[in-house]
Amino acid sequence: MNIVVRIVVEKHHFSTSEESRRFQKPLKDFMHLGKMKKTAKDLDQMLERWMKEHQQERKLLSADELEQDFMHAMLPVMDSDPSAQIFETSIKATCLVILRPD
Repeated sequence: MNIVVRIVVEKHHFSTSEESRRFQKPLKDFMHLGKMKKTAKDLDQMLERWMKEHQQERKLLSADELEQDFMHAMLPVMDSDPSAQIFETSIKATCLVILRPD
């Protein structure tokens, strides 16, 4: 870290200074936030894929042939809602809350 800081902002002996200690926590928090954003994007893409699969199943199968899971139960409600984009986000968010590990 000392070499990198020296290259970026020309600070010498950075790793032993008080300034270094004040800098490292926000830097770690920032890196954690970046990881959280990537994880959220990955989860959103997976939920989006599952939603598209469920929508496709609804088109291909009769109501009796569908497995009635949460997403299948919510899709007819979404179809009747003119603000479907917002509702799609609500379904994905609810699924995420239900699926979160304890």
